[in-house]
Amino acid sequence: MYHLLFKELESLGSIAANNALYMDDKLAYQNFHLSIDRQKEKTMKKKLFVLASAVLICSIQPSMAEEKIVLGEGKHHHHQGMPTVDKRISLNLSPAMKQHQLANMRNHLDAVRRIIEAISTDQFKTASQIASQDLGLTKQMEGMCNSFENESFREMALTFHKSGDELAVVLKSGNTQKSLQALNETMTFCVSCHATYRQ
Repeated sequence: MYHLLFKELESLGSIAANNALYMDDKLAYQNFHLSIDRQKEKTMKKKLFVLASAVLICSIQPSMAEEKIVLGEGKHHHHQGMPTVDKRISLNLSPAMKQHQLANMRNHLDAVRRIIEAISTDQFKTASQIASQDLGLTKQMEGMCNSFENESFREMALTFHKSGDELAVVLKSGNTQKSLQALNETMTFCVSCHATYRQ
């Protein structure tokens, strides 16, 4: 009888040991995935930092446009081999229209900053609203874009604002990686436009 009892206790001990090993494995598995999640979070924060830096670089563009008003169209200071003539296409805007456009671009820039801030704190609904209201193709922005005489610039401006609406849709998904990709696509239009046109 004691022999059977001993066998039963031994069996229970083996089960307990196996359960302990299972719990250790489960804990190790959870720690492993927690480590991966933290690594992904660090990588995403680095991407946000790079993106924020790109936004600051883009903010120089409106300042350059304002500088040309002071220095005279088509010329700027000579810096180590840089061309002295601005070969971008002029939109021939009136002084009042130039200031209005600059104000719009500053608003767009601030919208991008607020979107990045919202993404970094997982406020995707807020980011989506900002993209839709400040970057999207609202009736006001559509009218503004259609007021330009240059057809290629007009098409680029309309496409930029349509990408703002697409960005708003992606942001609603709450997917950080896809949201950053969509924001990058929208900002690519900014860079392309400033590289091609001047006021």
